[in-house]
Amino acid sequence: KELNEEQGLQKYVDAILEEAIRLEKLVKQVREFMNVHQSATLTMDKIPPVVDEVIKVYKPFAKRQKVQIVKDIDGDTPPINMDSAQMVTALSNVVENALESMSGGGTLTLGVNRQNNNVLITVRDTGCGIPAEQLDAIYDPFVTSKTRGAGLGLTTVHQIIMNHQGEIKISSQL
Repeated sequence: KELNEEQGLQKYVDAILEEAIRLEKLVKQVREFMNVHQSATLTMDKIPPVVDEVIKVYKPFAKRQKVQIVKDIDGDTPPINMDSAQMVTALSNVVENALESMSGGGTLTLGVNRQNNNVLITVRDTGCGIPAEQLDAIYDPFVTSKTRGAGLGLTTVHQIIMNHQGEIKISSQL
């Protein structure tokens, strides 16, 4: 009622709504982080549908930022023992970070290739890069260079990869 009478309150309502959205995202990240510490439910499945699902979600965001998404998927990749939902979460976190690093546009390449009896997933972006001194801490919980988020995204990714007896490597140039 008061808002209709006094527009000066609108700035407070906007601040409350922004903080509620921020806290909702934070709670989601913490819940996601806790869920991946439980064991993964592994079944034989293929990675390309996981990549397609993540691209479908992030394509509108990429388009708004003038980022071109390129798929480089080898049709000969074998099925692997995985928890598809966890793999979607892991790849989504990496893709989101990549897109956030390319606010002025660029190219995001998602690759899936057979490497001996393993499957190699690569994510390459033309973003701003990560300083060498920060690379050692990127998987640590609550470490972030962003002004929003809990710093759990790459920690979650690392845990998911460990749940799948995989390994994760990162290289970066500024």
